[in-house]
Amino acid sequence: MVLLVTAAFAGAVAAPASAAPTEVTVYATGLFNPKGIVFDGDGVLYVAESGPPGDVKVPLPVNFGGEGPIGTRASVSKIPPGGGAAEKFVTGLPNIGLYGGVEMLGAASVTVLDGQLYEVAGGHMTVSPALSRVSTAGKLTRIADVGKFNDENPPPPVNADAVPLGNPFDLVGLGGKLYISDGNYNRIIEADLATGKLRQLAEFLPGPVTVGMTIGPDKNIYVAQYGNA
Repeated sequence: MVLLVTAAFAGAVAAPASAAPTEVTVYATGLFNPKGIVFDGDGVLYVAESGPPGDVKVPLPVNFGGEGPIGTRASVSKIPPGGGAAEKFVTGLPNIGLYGGVEMLGAASVTVLDGQLYEVAGGHMTVSPALSRVSTAGKLTRIADVGKFNDENPPPPVNADAVPLGNPFDLVGLGGKLYISDGNYNRIIEADLATGKLRQLAEFLPGPVTVGMTIGPDKNIYVAQYGNA
């Protein structure tokens, strides 16, 4: 009798409450293949955009479609507090299209650390992805060559999906350092802003595709992953 009563009570508690309809509001328009986003302290929203396909096609590995368009059409846009039309802030960044241009790689993510905006580029295969500081005038200053670091520190053979230069995906900042997730080499890279040096903070095996990150209230890095590539 006790078990039956307990089960009935547990079921009553677990029943979902009636949910209010979800309201969706458009915050900004004018974006092309948007990726990482971040607000600054003034409420301005910055968006990394991998952009539209370029006009020149180059050979790609067969598993990425055989060929794809390249160009300099990636960018970082900014949106005023409260939303509205996106304004181009950084332009002319390299981009490449996989599977004939269906999936675009270019500017991958942005973050703000101590009031300073930073950007990381996605894997390009023809241009090494870099970590950069973004000036108030929308100019990039390279901090570190992420692709070079990846090539000098290749993943183990069990990561069968690795390609040259890797593929940075997300960017967060904590304690004077930046952290980059790589969705191809499946690792977290730490960038020391004082020295510009990179080091591997964590590696995930055999190859879970490592994508989004955020800093938790406990000051740990929380990482999202797909299944193994």
